[in-house]
Amino acid sequence: MAAFYRLSDPRDGRTYWVMQVHEETAKGQKERKLPVPQTVMNALSAYRQAFGLPSEPVVGEAVSLILSVRTDQTAAGASGRPIKDIASRRYFQAWRPITTRHGLYAIVKGRLAVAADALHAAGDIESASHLRRASPHWLRHTFAKAALLTGQDVRNVAAWLGHSDLQTTMVYTEQEALDLIRATNAASPGTLAVMP
Repeated sequence: MAAFYRLSDPRDGRTYWVMQVHEETAKGQKERKLPVPQTVMNALSAYRQAFGLPSEPVVGEAVSLILSVRTDQTAAGASGRPIKDIASRRYFQAWRPITTRHGLYAIVKGRLAVAADALHAAGDIESASHLRRASPHWLRHTFAKAALLTGQDVRNVAAWLGHSDLQTTMVYTEQEALDLIRATNAASPGTLAVMP
């Protein structure tokens, strides 16, 4: 969790949480620094507390961002002797890190499958089927589209996603269709089909 740090803005005098995405783990291998939304920080705090960690990351902390519920069987106590039982490994917070994209992918797909099962059990077969086709990459698309549709600047969204070319980010905006809608409405109001 060393990727999280505080940054003070001299203009407003406030201190913000920032997450540094390193080149080796970044999509597209582009390093970037991202301001952390409060909702994400709240979720991170709850996540950390569930693993017995302090709610906020500490400067220089070596704990991985994504932890496995499994413990490290090679962990040693303060005496240097291996910790034998699971309860003690959990007590000493000997959590194993998730170190691969595949590991994270499997976790997200597993959570999506649980949600799809719940939808199916509730009788919402169509939504369950749709969710079973979902992938972690959909989260990037959902974030990008939501950010753009709520008025975020396309350059900022491109920076968050690590896109070097704004055209890559523009795919999420449906700008071409919106331009045609606006031009048609300006030239011939009432011509286009509108949802009631």
